[in-house]
Amino acid sequence: MMPEPEPESASIRLERDEVHVWTAALDDAHWDVTALGHTLSSDERRRSEALRCSRQRRRFVVGRGLLRRLLARYTGVGPRDLAFAYGGAGKPELAGTVGWSDLRFNVSHSQGVALYGLMRGRRIGVDVEVRRHLADLGEVARSCCSEREVAMLEGLPPAWRQVAFYWAWTRKEAVLKALGTGLSIAPDRVEVTLLPHEPAAVLAVDGDRSAAAGWSLFDVALGRTWTATVAVDANGARPDLSCRAISTLERHVRQDGTVIS
Repeated sequence: MMPEPEPESASIRLERDEVHVWTAALDDAHWDVTALGHTLSSDERRRSEALRCSRQRRRFVVGRGLLRRLLARYTGVGPRDLAFAYGGAGKPELAGTVGWSDLRFNVSHSQGVALYGLMRGRRIGVDVEVRRHLADLGEVARSCCSEREVAMLEGLPPAWRQVAFYWAWTRKEAVLKALGTGLSIAPDRVEVTLLPHEPAAVLAVDGDRSAAAGWSLFDVALGRTWTATVAVDANGARPDLSCRAISTLERHVRQDGTVIS
Protein backbone atom coordinates (compact mmCIF):
# COMPACT_ATOMS: atom_id res chain seq x y z
CA MET A 1 0.00 0.00 0.00
CA MET A 2 1.34 3.38 -1.00
CA PRO A 3 2.14 5.71 1.92
CA GLU A 4 0.01 8.82 2.31
CA PRO A 5 1.64 12.04 1.09
CA GLU A 6 3.06 14.23 3.81
CA PRO A 7 0.50 16.58 5.42
CA GLU A 8 0.41 19.94 3.72
CA SER A 9 1.35 23.14 5.48
CA ALA A 10 -1.26 25.91 5.42
CA SER A 11 0.81 27.81 2.91
CA ILE A 12 -1.87 29.73 1.02
CA ARG A 13 -3.36 32.80 2.64
CA LEU A 14 -6.89 33.81 1.72
CA GLU A 15 -8.19 37.16 2.93
CA ARG A 16 -11.89 37.76 3.52
CA ASP A 17 -12.16 40.11 0.55
CA GLU A 18 -10.53 37.65 -1.86
CA VAL A 19 -11.73 34.88 -4.13
CA HIS A 20 -9.24 32.26 -5.23
CA VAL A 21 -9.98 30.27 -8.38
CA TRP A 22 -7.92 27.29 -9.49
CA THR A 23 -8.03 25.41 -12.78
CA ALA A 24 -6.80 21.93 -13.63
CA ALA A 25 -6.56 19.86 -16.81
CA LEU A 26 -7.68 16.49 -15.48
CA ASP A 27 -6.44 14.50 -18.48
CA ASP A 28 -2.83 15.66 -18.19
CA ALA A 29 -0.52 12.65 -18.12
CA HIS A 30 1.72 14.01 -15.33
CA TRP A 31 -0.84 13.53 -12.52
CA ASP A 32 0.09 10.71 -10.14
CA VAL A 33 -3.31 9.03 -10.13
CA THR A 34 -2.28 6.37 -7.62
CA ALA A 35 -1.04 8.92 -5.08
CA LEU A 36 -4.13 11.08 -5.53
CA GLY A 37 -6.35 8.03 -5.16
CA HIS A 38 -4.78 7.25 -1.78
CA THR A 39 -6.02 10.59 -0.44
CA LEU A 40 -9.67 9.74 -1.16
CA SER A 41 -12.18 8.57 1.41
CA SER A 42 -13.69 5.09 1.18
CA ASP A 43 -16.93 6.63 -0.10
CA GLU A 44 -15.07 8.50 -2.83
CA ARG A 45 -13.25 5.34 -3.84
CA ARG A 46 -16.57 3.49 -4.10
CA ARG A 47 -17.95 6.29 -6.27
CA SER A 48 -14.95 6.10 -8.59
CA GLU A 49 -15.16 2.32 -8.85
CA ALA A 50 -18.83 2.57 -9.83
CA LEU A 51 -17.91 4.54 -12.96
CA ARG A 52 -17.69 2.18 -15.93
CA CYS A 53 -15.68 4.46 -18.21
CA SER A 54 -11.95 4.40 -17.41
CA ARG A 55 -11.52 8.03 -18.49
CA GLN A 56 -14.33 9.13 -16.19
CA ARG A 57 -12.85 7.13 -13.30
CA ARG A 58 -9.47 8.77 -13.83
CA ARG A 59 -11.00 12.24 -14.03
CA PHE A 60 -12.96 11.64 -10.83
CA VAL A 61 -9.90 10.46 -8.91
CA VAL A 62 -7.70 13.29 -10.18
CA GLY A 63 -10.35 15.95 -9.66
CA ARG A 64 -11.22 14.83 -6.16
CA GLY A 65 -7.63 14.21 -5.17
CA LEU A 66 -6.60 17.66 -6.39
CA LEU A 67 -9.46 19.21 -4.41
CA ARG A 68 -8.14 17.51 -1.26
CA ARG A 69 -4.57 18.58 -1.93
CA LEU A 70 -5.72 22.13 -2.61
CA LEU A 71 -7.85 22.39 0.54
CA ALA A 72 -4.92 20.98 2.52
CA ARG A 73 -2.81 23.94 1.40
CA TYR A 74 -5.39 26.31 2.92
CA THR A 75 -6.23 24.41 6.13
CA GLY A 76 -2.97 22.71 7.05
CA VAL A 77 -4.86 19.41 7.43
CA GLY A 78 -3.60 16.32 5.59
CA PRO A 79 -5.52 15.64 2.37
CA ARG A 80 -6.76 12.26 3.55
CA ASP A 81 -7.88 13.69 6.90
CA LEU A 82 -10.28 16.19 5.38
CA ALA A 83 -13.95 15.26 5.75
CA PHE A 84 -16.87 16.60 3.76
CA ALA A 85 -20.50 17.17 4.63
CA TYR A 86 -23.20 17.55 2.01
CA GLY A 87 -26.21 19.84 1.93
CA GLY A 88 -29.67 18.76 0.86
CA ALA A 89 -28.84 19.46 -2.79
CA GLY A 90 -25.49 17.65 -2.54
CA LYS A 91 -23.29 20.74 -2.22
CA PRO A 92 -20.09 19.75 -0.37
CA GLU A 93 -18.50 21.67 2.49
CA LEU A 94 -15.76 21.00 4.99
CA ALA A 95 -17.05 19.03 7.97
CA GLY A 96 -15.99 19.80 11.52
CA THR A 97 -13.58 22.50 12.60
CA VAL A 98 -10.45 22.12 10.50
CA GLY A 99 -8.17 24.96 9.60
CA TRP A 100 -10.43 27.83 8.65
CA SER A 101 -13.92 26.87 9.75
CA ASP A 102 -15.37 29.59 7.49
CA LEU A 103 -13.65 28.37 4.30
CA ARG A 104 -16.20 27.88 1.51
CA PHE A 105 -15.51 26.15 -1.79
CA ASN A 106 -17.22 24.92 -4.92
CA VAL A 107 -16.16 22.72 -7.82
CA SER A 108 -17.19 22.27 -11.44
CA HIS A 109 -15.77 20.21 -14.28
CA SER A 110 -16.47 19.74 -17.96
CA GLN A 111 -14.71 17.56 -20.52
CA GLY A 112 -11.46 17.22 -18.58
CA VAL A 113 -11.25 20.76 -17.17
CA ALA A 114 -11.91 21.39 -13.47
CA LEU A 115 -12.62 24.71 -11.79
CA TYR A 116 -12.27 25.23 -8.03
CA GLY A 117 -13.45 28.38 -6.24
CA LEU A 118 -12.67 29.32 -2.62
CA MET A 119 -13.74 32.17 -0.36
CA ARG A 120 -14.10 32.77 3.37
CA GLY A 121 -17.45 33.29 5.04
CA ARG A 122 -19.51 33.81 1.87
CA ARG A 123 -21.43 31.54 -0.46
CA ILE A 124 -19.58 30.75 -3.67
CA GLY A 125 -20.50 28.82 -6.79
CA VAL A 126 -18.56 28.00 -9.95
CA ASP A 127 -19.54 26.54 -13.29
CA VAL A 128 -17.54 25.57 -16.36
CA GLU A 129 -19.04 24.27 -19.59
CA VAL A 130 -17.47 23.12 -22.82
CA ARG A 131 -19.05 25.08 -25.66
CA ARG A 132 -20.81 22.69 -28.00
CA HIS A 133 -22.80 23.94 -30.94
CA LEU A 134 -26.49 23.72 -30.08
CA ALA A 135 -28.58 23.16 -33.18
CA ASP A 136 -31.74 23.63 -31.09
CA LEU A 137 -30.47 26.71 -29.25
CA GLY A 138 -33.84 28.46 -29.28
CA GLU A 139 -35.62 25.52 -27.65
CA VAL A 140 -32.87 25.06 -25.07
CA ALA A 141 -32.87 28.77 -24.23
CA ARG A 142 -36.63 28.84 -23.73
CA SER A 143 -36.32 25.96 -21.25
CA CYS A 144 -33.88 27.76 -18.94
CA CYS A 145 -33.98 31.49 -19.74
CA SER A 146 -36.51 34.16 -18.91
CA GLU A 147 -38.58 35.83 -21.62
CA ARG A 148 -36.29 38.88 -21.42
CA GLU A 149 -33.17 36.74 -21.85
CA VAL A 150 -34.67 34.83 -24.78
CA ALA A 151 -35.53 38.12 -26.46
CA MET A 152 -31.97 39.35 -25.90
CA LEU A 153 -30.53 36.19 -27.46
CA GLU A 154 -32.84 36.36 -30.45
CA GLY A 155 -31.82 39.98 -31.03
CA LEU A 156 -28.15 39.08 -31.37
CA PRO A 157 -26.42 38.25 -34.67
CA PRO A 158 -26.40 34.45 -35.19
CA ALA A 159 -22.64 34.26 -34.64
CA TRP A 160 -23.03 35.65 -31.11
CA ARG A 161 -26.04 33.66 -29.91
CA GLN A 162 -24.17 30.49 -28.96
CA VAL A 163 -21.50 32.40 -27.01
CA ALA A 164 -24.08 34.56 -25.23
CA PHE A 165 -26.15 31.53 -24.28
CA TYR A 166 -23.18 29.87 -22.58
CA TRP A 167 -22.44 33.13 -20.74
CA ALA A 168 -26.02 33.11 -19.48
CA TRP A 169 -25.99 29.41 -18.60
CA THR A 170 -22.74 29.38 -16.61
CA ARG A 171 -23.73 32.56 -14.77
CA LYS A 172 -27.07 31.05 -13.78
CA GLU A 173 -25.52 27.75 -12.76
CA ALA A 174 -22.82 29.44 -10.67
CA VAL A 175 -25.48 31.39 -8.73
CA LEU A 176 -27.64 28.31 -8.23
CA LYS A 177 -24.65 26.29 -7.02
CA ALA A 178 -23.71 29.05 -4.58
CA LEU A 179 -27.27 29.03 -3.23
CA GLY A 180 -27.12 25.25 -2.84
CA THR A 181 -30.87 24.91 -3.31
CA GLY A 182 -30.84 22.32 -6.07
CA LEU A 183 -33.91 22.39 -8.30
CA SER A 184 -36.06 24.43 -5.89
CA ILE A 185 -35.22 27.52 -7.99
CA ALA A 186 -35.52 27.05 -11.75
CA PRO A 187 -32.75 28.49 -13.96
CA ASP A 188 -35.17 30.88 -15.65
CA ARG A 189 -35.82 32.44 -12.22
CA VAL A 190 -32.20 33.61 -12.05
CA GLU A 191 -31.79 36.46 -14.52
CA VAL A 192 -28.35 37.56 -15.65
CA THR A 193 -26.72 39.79 -18.21
CA LEU A 194 -25.65 38.10 -21.44
CA LEU A 195 -24.96 40.73 -24.10
CA PRO A 196 -21.34 41.14 -25.29
CA HIS A 197 -21.04 44.74 -24.07
CA GLU A 198 -22.57 44.10 -20.62
CA PRO A 199 -20.48 43.25 -17.56
CA ALA A 200 -21.39 39.96 -15.88
CA ALA A 201 -24.12 40.65 -13.34
CA VAL A 202 -27.13 39.10 -11.62
CA LEU A 203 -30.38 40.93 -12.31
CA ALA A 204 -32.86 38.85 -10.29
CA VAL A 205 -32.89 35.80 -8.01
CA ASP A 206 -36.12 33.81 -7.89
CA GLY A 207 -37.84 36.80 -9.45
CA ASP A 208 -36.59 39.21 -6.79
CA ARG A 209 -34.47 42.02 -8.25
CA SER A 210 -33.51 43.37 -4.82
CA ALA A 211 -31.97 39.97 -3.96
CA ALA A 212 -29.57 40.35 -6.88
CA ALA A 213 -27.78 43.37 -5.42
CA GLY A 214 -25.41 41.41 -3.20
CA TRP A 215 -24.06 39.10 -5.90
CA SER A 216 -20.80 39.47 -7.82
CA LEU A 217 -20.08 37.51 -11.00
CA PHE A 218 -16.71 36.88 -12.61
CA ASP A 219 -16.11 35.36 -16.03
CA VAL A 220 -12.98 33.18 -16.09
CA ALA A 221 -10.99 33.03 -19.34
CA LEU A 222 -10.25 29.42 -20.27
CA GLY A 223 -9.71 29.76 -23.98
CA ARG A 224 -12.16 29.38 -26.86
CA THR A 225 -13.50 25.95 -25.89
CA TRP A 226 -14.89 26.55 -22.40
CA THR A 227 -17.05 29.16 -20.70
CA ALA A 228 -16.67 29.59 -16.94
CA THR A 229 -18.19 31.80 -14.24
CA VAL A 230 -17.69 32.38 -10.53
CA ALA A 231 -20.59 33.69 -8.42
CA VAL A 232 -20.10 35.13 -4.93
CA ASP A 233 -22.71 36.31 -2.46
CA ALA A 234 -20.49 39.16 -1.27
CA ASN A 235 -23.18 41.39 0.24
CA GLY A 236 -22.61 44.02 -2.44
CA ALA A 237 -18.84 44.37 -1.92
CA ARG A 238 -16.96 43.14 -4.98
CA PRO A 239 -14.03 40.96 -3.85
CA ASP A 240 -10.68 40.62 -5.58
CA LEU A 241 -10.36 37.51 -7.75
CA SER A 242 -7.21 35.65 -8.74
CA CYS A 243 -7.09 32.62 -11.02
CA ARG A 244 -4.22 30.12 -10.97
CA ALA A 245 -3.34 26.82 -12.60
CA ILE A 246 -3.31 24.09 -9.96
CA SER A 247 -0.38 22.31 -11.65
CA THR A 248 1.93 25.27 -11.05
CA LEU A 249 0.98 27.03 -7.82
CA GLU A 250 3.43 29.85 -8.44
CA ARG A 251 1.75 30.88 -11.69
CA HIS A 252 -0.86 33.59 -11.36
CA VAL A 253 -3.16 34.23 -14.31
CA ARG A 254 -5.12 37.40 -14.91
CA GLN A 255 -8.80 37.18 -15.87
CA ASP A 256 -7.86 37.87 -19.50
CA GLY A 257 -5.62 34.77 -19.47
CA THR A 258 -2.21 36.52 -19.43
CA VAL A 259 0.40 35.38 -16.95
CA ILE A 260 1.69 37.55 -14.13
CA SER A 261 5.31 36.75 -13.33
